[in-house]
Order: sequence, then structure tokens, then C-alpha cells
Amino acid sequence: MSAVIDLIKAEHVGVRELRDHLCEFMKDKKPAIVVTERGQPVRVIVPYAKMVELLEFFDEVSDSDTMRNIHEGAEAIKKGSQGVSFSGTYKKYRSAGQAVKE
Repeated sequence: MSAVIDLIKAEHVGVRELRDHLCEFMKDKKPAIVVTERGQPVRVIVPYAKMVELLEFFDEVSDSDTMRNIHEGAEAIKKGSQGVSFSGTYKKYRSAGQAVKE
């Protein structure tokens, strides 16, 4: 499931309720918790591993070479080239990276 979907589906918790039941929320395995103040979202609590994954993704897409390749690929697809899915490629890349790190 994507991080955006996780955020949309996340439980909303008032800041006072969070303060009063912090230990319970920290034990919970939910992908994200939106903390609200007066009904407005002010913070998001996400598991550490998910945050690392998001930061790694941001690092990749902020790389100019990566972005150039993405744009070139999008243009090639518009011109009729057959593309590959991003999610499949990303999973393959991530699994190869994990194997190298271990």
C-alpha cells in the first residue's frame, strides 16, 4: 500500500488523547497516525522503517540523473515505446540493494 493511501486511511488522534495514551499508540502497528489539534492535522507519526523508506525515495527522486531518466522514459512511452512499471522496477531495485547491503 502506498504512503499516501496509508496517510488517507490513518487514524486521527487528538493531541490530548495521544498524550494520555501514548504508550498504547506506540505499541500499535498502524502504518501512520495523524495527530490533530482542534480538529486540524498537525503531525504524522509513522514507523521508523517507513520513514527511512520515504527518505530514501526522496533522495532518489531529487537526483538530477534519476529525474532525467524518468522524463526521458516518459517521453519514449508517449512516442510508443513499451515501458516497464515503476513499482516493479522499484521492488527489483530495492531487493537488489538489500542483497548488496547484507
